[in-house]
Amino acid sequence: MPRRKTEVINPILDKPLTFRQKKFAEEIVLGRCSNTEAARRAGYAKSSAAVRACELMSIVTFMICAKI
Repeated sequence: MPRRKTEVINPILDKPLTFRQKKFAEEIVLGRCSNTEAARRAGYAKSSAAVRACELMSIVTFMICAKI
């Protein structure tokens, strides 16, 4: 008997945004600074702000923001 295909659900979409993620989204929407600077202003470490900005700019994160 063939196996049923199970639907893969992305667990990230079911989690609410953190304070830092919301702050980052606000900074981006306001357009006052670069992505990296927005991550810094949101409270992410300076040493990892560029990486966090890249992760937060992913399509998944913005799908969550669009829901709000």
